[in-house]
Amino acid sequence: MDVVTPVSPAAPSAGHQPAPDERRPPGSRFPWSRLASLLVLAAVAALVVVTFWPGHVDGDTPDAVMSAANGPATDWHSPILFEIWRPFYLLGLRSTGYPMAATVVTMLAGFYLLMRTRLSRPWSVGLAVALIAFPPVLSWSIHVGRDAWFTALTVCAFGLATRAWRTAGRSRRISVAMALVAAFLAQAARQDAFMVVFAVALAVAPLLLPSTMRWRRLAVAGIGVAATLGIVLVYGVVEAATGVRHSYPEQSLYVQDLATLSRAEGRVLFPPDIFPAQDLAYIRSHSTVSGSGELVWSPGAEVRFQVVKPLIDEERDAWIRAILDHPVTYLHSRAAMSARLFAVDAPAWLIVQPDQAALVRPMHDAAMNYILLFAIDRSPLQGGALYDPWIYLLIVAGGTAWLFSRRAPADRVLGVFGAAMLVYAVGLTVTVPEVDYRYSYPVVVTGAILVPLMAAALAGAVRTRYGRGRRAPGPDPYPAGP
Repeated sequence: MDVVTPVSPAAPSAGHQPAPDERRPPGSRFPWSRLASLLVLAAVAALVVVTFWPGHVDGDTPDAVMSAANGPATDWHSPILFEIWRPFYLLGLRSTGYPMAATVVTMLAGFYLLMRTRLSRPWSVGLAVALIAFPPVLSWSIHVGRDAWFTALTVCAFGLATRAWRTAGRSRRISVAMALVAAFLAQAARQDAFMVVFAVALAVAPLLLPSTMRWRRLAVAGIGVAATLGIVLVYGVVEAATGVRHSYPEQSLYVQDLATLSRAEGRVLFPPDIFPAQDLAYIRSHSTVSGSGELVWSPGAEVRFQVVKPLIDEERDAWIRAILDHPVTYLHSRAAMSARLFAVDAPAWLIVQPDQAALVRPMHDAAMNYILLFAIDRSPLQGGALYDPWIYLLIVAGGTAWLFSRRAPADRVLGVFGAAMLVYAVGLTVTVPEVDYRYSYPVVVTGAILVPLMAAALAGAVRTRYGRGRRAPGPDPYPAGP
């Protein structure tokens, strides 16, 4: 990966001066514009939180509340985040509205910081508000669950990384540290999201190295790997210290693939210890290409949910053997599931979790009508074209390639952001256990972020090219560099 050398904080280049509204004017003692921006963002966050309080929940949310209340948590969800919530829960902040509020604030802050890579403060505030109000983004930001937490923390981590490139000195050091903390928490929200930790570390690593260092690119990659391994190690230590119980969440993937391959091959591929009935008709009636949850979670389910490691190992071995014995069928089934996940051949599924516990019912219902305005039959189950993840996936792919072609450091950071989401999307094609909008939600949010940033860059390029004859071009007032 081509890494742009950062400008030294001690001697910034003429082409990378701080944005005008980031320099305090002579004689000014108070950053009024920053305060105004903060107040607007806080007011919008408060409006979203009050409208959807106590957040939209699903069947996993009660487990989250119980983990925060009693502990220890299981690794089925996000045990470290539950440990963070527990002190607040014990102090009386027990409503699910509090983690929902934290999600909204974190995501809104990330939007604002990312917009600041290319736009002035007023424009950044306006676009951050527009993004949080965009129905495909708003619909899942109010959910109390790991997918919303992962997305918000990832967005904020990369927002802080871009801020580190735009600042210097103490502000830069704080931004780097906070970006790594946000990346760690994003990985805690989704334990398989190592690419976010690596990508954020890769984005800020050049700021930690001297510009004259030999083998600098290799050192940047080394920092990314070391940071990833270090955070994973810390995560494991924290889990062990807090007594996190193993629940083997990977078995959802085993069940889905074994059920799909069993239907396609016409014979039961589950081990008898996992599925004693060995009934192919039961598999066909309780599973589809979109998911096989009914095999495990429906009343009287025949497939046993396992918590004993030897049985998990047996199920895993059967899964691997089924894939090796039927590789073409496996690839075909995964392709069909991915097409459904990214809404290529069917509408996006479950675009917003239905909820009936709203505190201010009229505001909530009006907001839900707004979200579902773009859904099929105004149903929370099926999204219209605006919710199709494949559109945002194409935006992320094209935007990432374009961002890496640019020389500004912050654009490269955004390119790393897009690349991380592409890796995440590719990972979904082989790891997602069911078709659900929440899995593709991070890709949707990333695509929505890149649209205004690329539009601003295009507008700037047009002004530079066609305005040169009318007035002398000056330095970019909102540079991406430090």
